Amino acid sequence: DHATAVPGFATRQYVGRIDERGCVAIVDVQRGSPAFDAELTPGMFVSHVGGRRIATPDDFYTATADAEGNVRLTVSSDEGGYVTRDVAPPAD
Repeated sequence: DHATAVPGFATRQYVGRIDERGCVAIVDVQRGSPAFDAELTPGMFVSHVGGRRIATPDDFYTATADAEGNVRLTVSSDEGGYVTRDVAPPAD
């Protein structure tokens, strides 16, 4: 979702984790999903899919729509800075 959709968006908790050049928020992760297995959690922010900058949910869906195999996401880290997470495609 949009970064502003995170509960408590305006609090100090997210200072430095929201990329000013653009990002989207992870607001929910289903247990047992590929995102869960990749250790994505609500409150993280995704700035890139592969090497492509994303700034809106539409950017995210466009960047992942035709992906085959794992998708590499650049996400904010709870410790500050960014980490990459490889997310496998959903099982059929």
